[in-house]
Parts: sequence; C-alpha cells; structure tokens
Amino acid sequence: MSTNSFIGILENNQIRGNYCHFNGHLDNNGKMLFEHYQDEDKIHKLINLGSLSYVDEEVEPRSDIPHTFDKPQKNVTVAYHRDRKDPLKVYEFKTIESFKEHISIPTYEYIYIRFKGVWFYVKKLNGEFVAYPLDSEKCFEDGYKFNEHKLLKQMMEE
Repeated sequence: MSTNSFIGILENNQIRGNYCHFNGHLDNNGKMLFEHYQDEDKIHKLINLGSLSYVDEEVEPRSDIPHTFDKPQKNVTVAYHRDRKDPLKVYEFKTIESFKEHISIPTYEYIYIRFKGVWFYVKKLNGEFVAYPLDSEKCFEDGYKFNEHKLLKQMMEE
C-alpha cells in the first residue's frame, strides 16, 4: 500500500512541487528530505523530475549504469517521466487558494514544503495549513511533539 505525499518548494510567493507515490511518512520522506536534500540545486532537480514513484538519496542516476523504472539504480529516486516516460507533471500554485484546492484532494497524506532553507511538514488543522519545521533529528522520533509552527498562508505572503 502506498503513502502519498506532496513535495514542494515555496519561492517568490508561489509553490512548485510534485506528487510522490510511496513512503510519504514523516520518518521516511520527511527524514530523507531532511538528511539528503539540503542543497537548493538538488531540490530543484527533484522538483523538476515531476511525479515520483519514490524519493531516495540521489536525484540523478550514474551515467555508466542502466537505470529504469523497473530496474532502478540503488539509492536513486525513481520518477515517472524520466524513468517510465510518462508525461511530465510539475505543479505550480500562485495562490494559497489554488494550493489548498489541489491539496484538498484526498491524494496527499503528507505535505513537505521547503521554505527559506528549511523543510516544513504541513498539515491541515482547523481549516488552516500549518507548517512545522523539520529542524532536528528529533522530529522523526516516535511521539515527538511539534511546538513551533507557521501558517502556510503567511509563509506565501513573506
């Protein structure tokens, strides 16, 4: 069974991102992004791949070893467009309303947004999208309670 997630970056008051089919849990995709996706260029490469089967440590496969959807290289992200030749799909949202409309579709169980050098775990709470910073390894421990947060709407207006 899959656990879907949205992975995006908030820049210039808009969100660009993609769908990821597998391993959306905080202790998997959240931790993977926190540990292996701190470089902005690497994050943009991940987003530009479009929809993903799953995220792994590396974005790009080595050129000297075959890499396909059915036989991926070890530790390399698998993307539907690059690796299976599906149509490219990268989402862009210029307003919080358009993002909310898209995210309200019950496809996404987890949402991750990169903003000003920090990954945030975003969830809906009392009708608002609340963003919790993934700022330490403790975030991925069972029972961890997030204290600090921002409203995604305010982040888009910064």
